[in-house]
Amino acid sequence: MLKSKILTNCYIRFLIGLFLLGIIVAFFSSGWFPPGVCGAVLRHNAAEDLDASPLFYSEVENMSELENGITQIRKSEENETNVKK
Repeated sequence: MLKSKILTNCYIRFLIGLFLLGIIVAFFSSGWFPPGVCGAVLRHNAAEDLDASPLFYSEVENMSELENGITQIRKSEENETNVKK
């Protein structure tokens, strides 16, 4: 009895969360812009046809070169610590 009640409660919470997630997706895909400063930024990006997403900051053109440089720095530090020992 108690186990089925807990399971039902979990399903209800899951369905409510799924419903709220659907509402959030529908709201953001509706194209409505909020008033004020945040809305002004979104309206400007839409008017200028800018694709300004947070992923912009993670897309670095020369990331492989940077990663290679970090790998070389780590290797040189490991060699220095091994020589000191």
